[in-house]
Amino acid sequence: MLTGMERGVLASHSCQDSTESNDFTMIVTTDGLGVLQVDQSRFRLGKESCWIAAPGQRVQICAAERELEYYRLPPKTSCPAV
Repeated sequence: MLTGMERGVLASHSCQDSTESNDFTMIVTTDGLGVLQVDQSRFRLGKESCWIAAPGQRVQICAAERELEYYRLPPKTSCPAV
């Protein structure tokens, strides 16, 4: 199991806003469709989309017609020893 990772599920037609702190963050979608807005740029999200947000960027994730599932992985995400 990865530690530090956040799973998110957005209901259809809903959005989530955030401003990235002092580190880069990777956003990976696992299911659904939506739009990612990073500052003033918009990108389509689909299954297995991957984006990296830089420190200080304003990020908005919006789901389309159905739920959008995604993970946020901060740079300090780690895997425990096996």
